[in-house]
Amino acid sequence: MAKPTSTGTTAIKIAKPKYILIQPWENATTKGTGTVYSLSDVLRDSTSISTADPNTSNIENELSDTPIRQNVTLGETTFSTTLEDIQTNVLKDICGFSVDATSGNLYAPKSYSDKFAEITIVMDQGAANYYAIVLPKVQLNSKLILESLSSSMLGVQISGTCLVTEVTDGENTYECFRYHNPAYTLPA
Repeated sequence: MAKPTSTGTTAIKIAKPKYILIQPWENATTKGTGTVYSLSDVLRDSTSISTADPNTSNIENELSDTPIRQNVTLGETTFSTTLEDIQTNVLKDICGFSVDATSGNLYAPKSYSDKFAEITIVMDQGAANYYAIVLPKVQLNSKLILESLSSSMLGVQISGTCLVTEVTDGENTYECFRYHNPAYTLPA
């Protein structure tokens, strides 16, 4: 057996997001190049990235109880956070609302339409060093929250499913639904 290596001396311990950045995509195939929203009024303990357990299925063996092969696929990964802010651009770009140019009224969509975004959760490592978890393509299914208005606020639950997309890093291209950047630089 190889000598155990302690992780204590090289541990990276990170908690509590410093920034949550959302950049809407132009459409299902074109990454956004416009506005990056830095969420400010995020409800405490509402932000999560969850991955379901892997799915398994066996190809059974006719002659024994041992499967011939076990197929394993990754479980779905989802993102969710609650923003206590219903400004026009957030409702339009993230939730799909329409805005009347004359009255300024906001109209909820009558049915689901595809909305995608890149979501970056940035955590502080101290001394202006940032660690980021990047979800390069999230299919949004955000909704307005109109519950318990006497004890809470009108807000937006921003949520969605992380999709596999190509990410270029220098000369390399990776297909992934999430990546970690241990030396993240905030956008200017």
